[in-house]
Amino acid sequence: MFKKLGLGCLGLIGLFVVLGIIVAALGGGDSGVDTATNQPTDTETVTETTTPESTPAEEASSEEPTASEKPKPKTKAVRVRAGAIVKEFEDNELAADNKYKGKTLRITGVVEKIDTEFLNDEKYILQISSGGDFEFLTVNCHDMSNSQLAKLKKGDDVTAVGKFDDGGDLGVEVKDCALA
Repeated sequence: MFKKLGLGCLGLIGLFVVLGIIVAALGGGDSGVDTATNQPTDTETVTETTTPESTPAEEASSEEPTASEKPKPKTKAVRVRAGAIVKEFEDNELAADNKYKGKTLRITGVVEKIDTEFLNDEKYILQISSGGDFEFLTVNCHDMSNSQLAKLKKGDDVTAVGKFDDGGDLGVEVKDCALA
């Protein structure tokens, strides 16, 4: 029967993979409620400050700090749960892209996986989900230090801060990530 439809063995396998992805995307996902606190999983904006570390010699100096020594300006980080942001992109990718474009995100969730990047076996990414069963899409944190990633394991609660890069069919991509 499959030969009549023009589906060989590889075509049949591909068909099952596509069906599995569709079922996982429709069946999984965030319920819109944080199961730990039974609170809605809304986003909120918080202010993060970053200042360079100073040495005792710099602290004792009475000279005016140079531009590179001055505290960096405050950046607003949007707090969001991994499952909530993935759902926003599933519901309306254009609206979610517009909402997060140019923003720094503070993503909270559960370590789904730490794996190599798709086309680069020397770089690793942190995949964060809401921790539910059968989740297909994740928030993918790029550019993290291997020393930070080595301390994590699947199932750990985690918060990462990074710059929104893209969202869509493969999840949400965040670059320049670090653990919060």
